[in-house]
Amino acid sequence: MKRYILVLIVPLLMITGCTISDSEEDIVNDLTIQQSDDNTKEDQPNNMEQNTFLNPNVRTMDLQEYADYAGTYIYSVYQYLENVDELFNDEGTMNEEKVKGAIESLQRLLEEHEHYNQIEEPEPFNGLSDVHSVAIYEIELLLEELNKMKKGQSNYSLEHARRHYENAVLSHNLMEREFLSLSEEYGLY
Repeated sequence: MKRYILVLIVPLLMITGCTISDSEEDIVNDLTIQQSDDNTKEDQPNNMEQNTFLNPNVRTMDLQEYADYAGTYIYSVYQYLENVDELFNDEGTMNEEKVKGAIESLQRLLEEHEHYNQIEEPEPFNGLSDVHSVAIYEIELLLEELNKMKKGQSNYSLEHARRHYENAVLSHNLMEREFLSLSEEYGLY
């Protein structure tokens, strides 16, 4: 039964596909219309011009300055988290020196976070701030677990630390996405 239906459907598709083709004349007409279009790439405004016109109440220079600083900060958070990643990649070679390095990296990250928090953020960046607070919360919990592991207080600290690290990385990825969507929406880059 299935073979019979398949035998009927395939020729019908071939017949209908052959009859609905464009003629040479239609193709040439479409190409000339596309090439003679008055709206060329040079005439189109970029995102910043377009969105400044759409949002005249937003001071784009303040947004641009904050976006520059936020982008640099997001990249530095990524670098600090990469330093901690070494701790979880080589499970067989876990040592106290790697734990100390991860703790120092996270402490520097939190110090940089304090500087970042002192800057007043523009209203469009409120969503980024929400995601950022979740990332910092996970980083603080990760630091707490690493300190427990360093002191030998818990047998499950490595598992807990890995979970908090993965959550911090996921939150960081959300920060990047939010930042990129804001940059595109307001034409910041």
